[in-house]
Amino acid sequence: MLVARHLLAASIVLAAVVITGTVFVFARPQYRPAVTTKNYDMATRPHYTVRQVRAAFAAHGIDLRYQHLLPGDHGASMWALSAVPATEADTSHLNVSVFGPRAKVGWAITHQRLETIRGNVGATYDGSNDDVLRRAKAAVAALG
Repeated sequence: MLVARHLLAASIVLAAVVITGTVFVFARPQYRPAVTTKNYDMATRPHYTVRQVRAAFAAHGIDLRYQHLLPGDHGASMWALSAVPATEADTSHLNVSVFGPRAKVGWAITHQRLETIRGNVGATYDGSNDDVLRRAKAAVAALG
């Protein structure tokens, strides 16, 4: 009886509820992670030594003179190589990782200019020097 007396008002309220519900059902945002991760088991991948990696980069004019060992259990260690000391290295520098034969690696893709993993070697670079980027890509490709 109340609805019959206020048919126009009830229709407007019902339409507003339906429209609002429709917006929330069909126009909801999609979750897109900022970082995606892919897992690698180094036991199943080709292996390069620190010496081979340094030689490949040196052949393309990149001297990875600094190295830092991050120890791990039973062959799960990682060597971090760079042209600058570890205390200065950030994403604007070329960073190369050589993973041990038993390492399990979660490789995050963060949309840097270079983010690649070949065999047991990972390389990242987000600097602005196109020549360094080109030479780093060529060095990684030369690994095999």
